[in-house]
Amino acid sequence: LRQAGIEVSSAYDDFVLARVTPKDLRTLAETEAATSVRELGVARAHNDVAAGVSGVRLLNNGRLNNTTYKGSGVIVCVIDSGIDYTHRDFRGLSDDTKSRILYIWDQTLSPQAGEDTPAQRGDSDLSGFSYGVEYTKSDIEDEIDGSPAGFVRQQDTDGHGTHVTGTAAGNGGAHPDEKYKGMAPKANIITVKAGNGRFPFTNVIDGMNYCG
Repeated sequence: LRQAGIEVSSAYDDFVLARVTPKDLRTLAETEAATSVRELGVARAHNDVAAGVSGVRLLNNGRLNNTTYKGSGVIVCVIDSGIDYTHRDFRGLSDDTKSRILYIWDQTLSPQAGEDTPAQRGDSDLSGFSYGVEYTKSDIEDEIDGSPAGFVRQQDTDGHGTHVTGTAAGNGGAHPDEKYKGMAPKANIITVKAGNGRFPFTNVIDGMNYCG
């Protein structure tokens, strides 16, 4: 196909991906190597329907025991690549200066001036967690309203942790009609950043104990 002047991007044993013009289609039709040509579809974000398809919206809307189950009183712990703590899905709907994130433990950072590990909180259950940096709800809210800014260094450079947290507990605040809210939109959140795409099992297990 390349010899015929077709622009091939990805090549596999049974098919290739190619970006073609109408003229290229004629060339393809006359190329012996091409046995079939198919136009691929377009993937779309479906967080707006996922909760409905799974039945969660029935629980959210009170179909069981006439009770609305939206995660009130629940803490969702996500151990992943971190979180975009500024995202409006993780803030209050009526007051977006308030964060729904109780703690962020970034296991990948080393403490700088003014920063603490979870062990320094003084809780005996956290005494073994003497690495990484822990940020509190107050730290996050100070960062959001700028008083002061630049203290919270945690970043989700991968984006996976933010996506997973939004699916589990986003409140839809980033969209005017809360279109993309998650399964438990009123839950509080604890984030453990265990790595950047690669998550050592020691970090994951410590993260589970930390959240517990």
